[in-house]
Amino acid sequence: MSLARRWLPPACLILSLALMAGAAALYAPVLTEDNVIQLSLLSLLTLTFSAPGVILSRRRPEHPFGPIFSALGAGWALYLFAGAYVEGPIVATGASGGLANLIPWIGNLVLGPAFGTTVTVLLLLFPTGRPLSPRWRPLLWLTIAVLGLLTIAVALKPGRMEAYAAKLDNPYGVGSELFVDAVAGVGYLLTACILLA
Repeated sequence: MSLARRWLPPACLILSLALMAGAAALYAPVLTEDNVIQLSLLSLLTLTFSAPGVILSRRRPEHPFGPIFSALGAGWALYLFAGAYVEGPIVATGASGGLANLIPWIGNLVLGPAFGTTVTVLLLLFPTGRPLSPRWRPLLWLTIAVLGLLTIAVALKPGRMEAYAAKLDNPYGVGSELFVDAVAGVGYLLTACILLA
């Protein structure tokens, strides 16, 4: 087993637990029923991927699901932390500046790949960790390309970031919102076709 495969899953689990604890601390002063639900569901989703990722990597080191699950768990934990940062320091206390721009942007950015990988890539790789036959390989690469395209579109889209209930504008948005929406629309349509396939 390579060094990266050996240490990535435990490192992702530790990062996920730290982000979950940070999210709980940020939510504590602004606790509402919605925040408790969000914290509980996203923590459960994080652990659903992070913990099995470590177990799979130890027991089946050759299987790609171990590192994929671990990375997905860290992605969901990062989204959880960013949401808590938005609800706590930004909305409740009006924080602004570098971190107040960067953390929500990263959370908004990571939501698409985390969700897309969960509902498409894992289905294409289940159960062996490889496409069922060589003819499914192009669909896997198309899926990865579409997720990359959507991630870039979300990163650059000007206007409101849609990952949060709070009305936050993308601090790094550039270009025309209409053009980025059109690119994202094509990406979402392709994702739907991939799911049907």
